[in-house]
Amino acid sequence: MKKRLAQIFVVSAMLLLVAWLWSLPDSVPPAPAPAHLRVVVANLHYTNRQPVAAAQRLAATQADVVLVLEWTGHNLDVPTLRTAGWHPALQEPRRGTHGLLVLLREGRAGTAARVPAPVRGPCPMPLATLRLNLPGGPVSLLGVHAPPPIPACRETTAPSLHAFAAWVESGKMRQTVGAAQAGDPVILLGDLNTLPWAASLDALADAGLTDAFAATRYRFGPTWSPLGPALGRIDYIFAPPTHPPEQAWTLRLPGSDHRAVVADLTQP
Repeated sequence: MKKRLAQIFVVSAMLLLVAWLWSLPDSVPPAPAPAHLRVVVANLHYTNRQPVAAAQRLAATQADVVLVLEWTGHNLDVPTLRTAGWHPALQEPRRGTHGLLVLLREGRAGTAARVPAPVRGPCPMPLATLRLNLPGGPVSLLGVHAPPPIPACRETTAPSLHAFAAWVESGKMRQTVGAAQAGDPVILLGDLNTLPWAASLDALADAGLTDAFAATRYRFGPTWSPLGPALGRIDYIFAPPTHPPEQAWTLRLPGSDHRAVVADLTQP
């Protein structure tokens, strides 16, 4: 019995060590190439007590577009990002988990709008929509936050992913949703509260979208854990065929239980 317990202890310790090493802070990606569109999704956590450090971390990515989830208006230092060259395209602070913020880097322009969740239920999360003006033509973004798979909400998590996918066909918007226009190539990014092997993610692939991190790195790069090292990947950036992913990273986000996801997409 003692031998068995010792084996369990050793295996558990090794697994925790691997998880810890796997989730060590990544270095900030190098500056994006001119041909790339750099996109970031960052779930701050509404209790984030390091707003300046989180803003500095996001500013260091030199991204073109930053989607911030769970923004309360106080848990991210927007003046730091303004000074670094970003401006808000959408500001919808909320108490708790429902706040949204979309930031564009200087020189980028677009129209943004908040839209309600497509699936009714006890945990509806609003969406950020953005139509970004690029030299190669407009691109629409859907910034989503799927309901968490907790007992009260889990019956709406997978249906929400299917509802998002129903708006997209062959990597383009099938219909106009908020600022996202029908016919535009679409980038879908956010906290999907879904692990990579879930069948509900297949709906996004069937809609013509590519998981940027899985396509360029590996499938299981962790982005979230309730305590300690990040263990599961639930934050994603999905790209259309017109803007295939070139590289992707996850980055430690000070004050949050999530890691930010960064992706460089090739522009036409």
